[in-house]
Amino acid sequence: MLIFEIELLKFGIDCFQLFDIFCSMSRRIINESYIYQLFVEDNKMVLYSIDSELVDIKNCPCGLIYKVYKKKNTINIYIMFIATEYKYRKTGYASLFIHEFIDFIKSQYLGKSDHINIILDSIETAVTFYEHFGFKWTTTEKNHDSIFHIDESNSNEHFIMIYTL
Repeated sequence: MLIFEIELLKFGIDCFQLFDIFCSMSRRIINESYIYQLFVEDNKMVLYSIDSELVDIKNCPCGLIYKVYKKKNTINIYIMFIATEYKYRKTGYASLFIHEFIDFIKSQYLGKSDHINIILDSIETAVTFYEHFGFKWTTTEKNHDSIFHIDESNSNEHFIMIYTL
């Protein structure tokens, strides 16, 4: 079940706790200053709960941070951060999370624009995981580099993938 930031705040989870949850999910591999920057910017956050309702924040094995860009007749949903707690990897929760998130995006944006894309920045070891859901490598990744803060110093670490609705 998708749990959005507004629901987390109602549950008593503050921004500091949410920040710590996302840092923990990344196993501190992703620079904390990058995650902090995502919190400062106008991004949306969502966790995946294995419970049918939010009972315990520890039962949220997956999370993502995304932003929405609307330009003319195109809506791009950029997944800026996505991770699964280490102990929950290879359990199927990440797959359920991706499916539910794609369904949510469809319910929110289908029919509101001619073109809708979900775009993410993947590490090499996760590329095949995202391909199973229909994400494709893009040959126009340079168009998205500034969104993901990719520059000459880190360009070899990124694989931009797009899912088109």
